[in-house]
Amino acid sequence: MSKLHERLPSGAADLINRHHAPLRIARQYRLHAAPEQVFSILGDLEGITSFFPMIHHADVRHAGSCAGEGSVRVCSIRGMGKVNERIVWWDEPKGYAYAANGTLVPLRDHLGVIVISDLGNGESAVEWRQYFNTRLGPLGWLFPLMMRRLMDRSIRNIAGLLRTPSAAAVRN
Repeated sequence: MSKLHERLPSGAADLINRHHAPLRIARQYRLHAAPEQVFSILGDLEGITSFFPMIHHADVRHAGSCAGEGSVRVCSIRGMGKVNERIVWWDEPKGYAYAANGTLVPLRDHLGVIVISDLGNGESAVEWRQYFNTRLGPLGWLFPLMMRRLMDRSIRNIAGLLRTPSAAAVRN
């Protein structure tokens, strides 16, 4: 178990403990920015197009007056059509979790969890986890490899948006 997992906010830990799909991807990154700065990008649900490759449009329906638990983000992804992401946990600036589904997405029972931890000295750790079962045969088998690369690229893009040195990835 990673040190970050030991420090998961209780809402995220409870959600993970109740979820039944296996952990398929776990990545840890270090960014040279405070958690509030990192969350300002990751938590901007419509802004995902500025850092996540392949997503060319995103619409968000908020459950209340602002982003948070219950909001739904609909992402238009090149080659996969529309993907619905329902926010199932939100704790600004500590992170959020989302459940994704879509007709052409090669996974089911998805849960994505992003946790941002303060490392001090203006640095943050980001742990990004993906729990899911695969479907659609070979495409499902290739999805984890593709997703790891997209997640790594996303964090590098976020570092660029923050105008900080490149993100350091801790491989898992």
